This record gives sequence, C-alpha cells and structure tokens, in this order.
Amino acid sequence: MKRSRKVILLVLMLGIVAAGWFGAGQLAQKEAVVETVQAIQVLDGASVTGMSFEASDGPLTLSEQDGAWQMEGDGAFPLDQDQAGEYAQLLASLTATRRITGGAQLADYGLETPAFTVEVTLDGGQQVSLEMGDYNSLTGEYYLKRDDQEDIYTVESSLADLFDIEKTDLARLIDTSDVVTPALLSLEGAFTLETDEDGNWLNGQGQMADQDMAADLTTAVQYLTINRLVGWTGETTLENPLTLTLQDQDGSQIQLLVGQLTQEEDERLIAQADEPQLIYAAPADELEPVLAATDQSLLADQETAQDETAEDETAEDETAGEETAGEEESDAQDGTGGQAASNQDETAGAQTEAEGGTAGGETVQQDAVSE
Repeated sequence: MKRSRKVILLVLMLGIVAAGWFGAGQLAQKEAVVETVQAIQVLDGASVTGMSFEASDGPLTLSEQDGAWQMEGDGAFPLDQDQAGEYAQLLASLTATRRITGGAQLADYGLETPAFTVEVTLDGGQQVSLEMGDYNSLTGEYYLKRDDQEDIYTVESSLADLFDIEKTDLARLIDTSDVVTPALLSLEGAFTLETDEDGNWLNGQGQMADQDMAADLTTAVQYLTINRLVGWTGETTLENPLTLTLQDQDGSQIQLLVGQLTQEEDERLIAQADEPQLIYAAPADELEPVLAATDQSLLADQETAQDETAEDETAEDETAGEETAGEEESDAQDGTGGQAASNQDETAGAQTEAEGGTAGGETVQQDAVSE
C-alpha cells in the first residue's frame, strides 16, 4: 500500500515538473516574440527590375531591360510601360507598420503555407520572395514575410489584391484623347466633318453641318472608351473594317479600323491603323452614332439654314442700301453746289449787262447835248 502511494506521488511530481518545463518554454517563447511599431521599407529601398506572380489566368513574369518592360515568354504582348513601372514602384516602396521578431511561429500568422507570393528581382540581381499571410481583423493589416529573413511584417495592403489581375489588364490601350483640338473627323465612304476658318463644322460638300451633332460625334471618338485587349498575335481579325480618322488642328491624327460586333453585340472590335494586329473591344453604343452618320444627315436644319441665309441677305441689303443712300446724298450735295454756281454766274452776267446798258445811255445823252 505504501509502495503504491509512493508511485502515485512520483507520477504526480513528474507531471508537475513536466508542466513547469512546458510552461516555462511557452513563457520563454512569448517573451522572445517582440513587436516593434515603426515604418519599415520591406525591400530596404532597392529598385525592382522584375516580378513574377500568379495572375487570375496564369503565371506572369515581367522584367525590365534597357529601361523597357516586357512580358517574358510573349514578346508580342503590348505591355503598358507605365503600368508595369507603377507595379515595380509599389513593390519597391512597400512599407511595413510593425516588425515581429524572435521565435514567432509561422503557422500563427498564416505564413506556413502563404496565401500569395510575389517573386521580386532587385536592381543588384538579388531575388526575394514576398509571402503574404493572414489578415488581422483587429488591426486591419496583413502579415508578410521575406523568404530570406526570419522577421514578420505587418502591411496595410494585400499583395494578393494588388495582383488580382488578368494578363490583358496589363495591356497598352488605344488613347484617342491624344487629339486635343479636333479639326477633322471622317468615316470612310460615309461622311467628312471639317472646321472652316471661323471654327464652324462643314460636311464633305462644304455645307454647314449641324454644329451640335458634329460636336457630339467628334467628342465620342476623342474620348472613346477602350474596354480591353482581345487579340495580339493574329488569332483575331477584323471583318470589313471601316477607317475612322480624327485629326487635330496641328495636323496630327489617329486612324482607327472599326470592325464587327462581338457575339454579345455590346462591343465592336477595333484596331489602330498602324498596329492592325492589336485588336481591342470598345462599347458599341459609343460607336453606333458615328457609324450611322452621313454627309446628308449631318446637314444643318433646313429652316435654320434658310433663316441664317435670310439674315445674311438682309444684312447685305441693308449694307447696300446704306451705300446707295450715301451715294445719293453725295450726288445731291454736288447738284446743290452746281446750281449755286450757275445762279452766281447768271447774276454776274446780269450785272455786266446792266452796267453796259447804263454806260451806253450816258454816251447817247452826251452826244445829244453836244449837238
């Protein structure tokens, strides 16, 4: 009986010791984990010259060579240089709000199996993996780790959200707003709109166009929405495209090839004339008014045109009348002057005759007295 009690006491003592060791280990681990609140550049301010990540439609790798970004494995892809540069800048300037050091368990932060990873190439050739972990709902932050460091960071934005894109989201799009002040708009075989020296829109026959309609059409093309890139390697082609030209006052222009409707009929396929292999989709409702226009339909309203013509003719008649009245007044003044001169001449003649008559009478009288 005493032996049994001793065994039980021994087991209890061992259990207490084990629990103590476990508790001490846990306490030591907790004491080792330190959180430092400060702004930290995750990549130490290095420039980014490459990135690889899993896009919505597959893995993508972008790399910079000689100052230009390209899509690795697809040299024909029209990569938007500005957009690629912006992604690189966002990664280079990625700033953490806290640093967690010492004994942290990756599983506690969702980093044992990262939810998202971006492979980054730095300007010195170093490659670093940025691994995204869990979201902390209390702080509104995400856990992040570099694969070459033990430290864990907290960041305000998720890289998974930042790179939640498809390949075509990185494509360079057509920008018709490069034409700042439109002076000409034409659609092959349909119409031409061109401004005269006074800035009025005329149709292809030189007739006054409806100014509001002309403004609406040029604005629709100048600010045409480009929804997405559809094809870039020849797998998609345009059917019977029409050439749409928009020209600036300075002579620069952009030419679009407008093709068929898509299967959903809410978009039209278009391309830029100097890059016909790049096929894009634009909203059909923005292009339909342009495609429906003709020189005849763009004529100014006939009544308005007649009123404007009548006003012009009236103004011309008034001007001509004023000129005629001025000429008549001038003639009248000339006639009055001539009449006055004639009267003066007649008066002078009468006086001369009178003087002559008087002189003759005196001579006769003198002769009579003499006799």
